[in-house]
Amino acid sequence: MYTSGLVIRLKNDEQFKASALTAIMGAGAFTAGPMQGDSVALVMEVDNAQSAQQWHDWLLAVPGVEAAEVVFVHWDEADRGGTHVAVC
Repeated sequence: MYTSGLVIRLKNDEQFKASALTAIMGAGAFTAGPMQGDSVALVMEVDNAQSAQQWHDWLLAVPGVEAAEVVFVHWDEADRGGTHVAVC
């Protein structure tokens, strides 16, 4: 399981913010924190690194999303005997 913490910056327009957040929350891979100005923190949980990259790319393509910064990644490789944490 890959868990990523992201901070996204949304366009400074209430209509774009609302439609972007609706799309993101409807996608099913994200949990959102409260809005902080034009930014919102997200947690993304997916099965593997490839899915994480695909969802990150998808986020950047959502109208109204101006940036998506990954600030935390945790993955569990139980079959390799370890848990890894990376913080940027």
